[in-house]
Amino acid sequence: PTFTPAAGPYTSTQNVSLADTASDAVIYYTTDGTAPTPASPIYDAPIVVKLSTTIKAIARAPGFGVSPMSMGRFSITPTARPTVSPAAGVYTSPQNVTLADATPGAVIYYTTDLSTPTTASTRYVGPIAVSRSTTIRAMAVAPGYNSSAVVNGKFTIGTH
Repeated sequence: PTFTPAAGPYTSTQNVSLADTASDAVIYYTTDGTAPTPASPIYDAPIVVKLSTTIKAIARAPGFGVSPMSMGRFSITPTARPTVSPAAGVYTSPQNVTLADATPGAVIYYTTDLSTPTTASTRYVGPIAVSRSTTIRAMAVAPGYNSSAVVNGKFTIGTH
């Protein structure tokens, strides 16, 4: 079996199609690291690859044996996780917290109510004034990349 797009590094989700030169072949595949067999899932629609995954596939056509196994490693690199400065921790005075991201063109979104940030959350445009104990949760998105993982920064203000 062949893979479209070809295996390799990507920055966003890929819809991977499998094909075989025999038009009547049945393709069996796995994404869990095991070798495929005729008892494995049958390929019938593109495989959505959101995280780094290895796809292994075999084909079987009437009158032929099972094909050699094909393997494709799809490495998905998401937007970098935002960085939080100063570091989360206990402070005796208010802090101005800055968020940054190493991925070019990234936009950072954050929350302070413990909810998971999304692109509908507050967009980061400058330092966040933290004058009371607060947890800042942030994520980043960049054109052509999957969203970053969420980073958490718990700031305790006072002498607790």
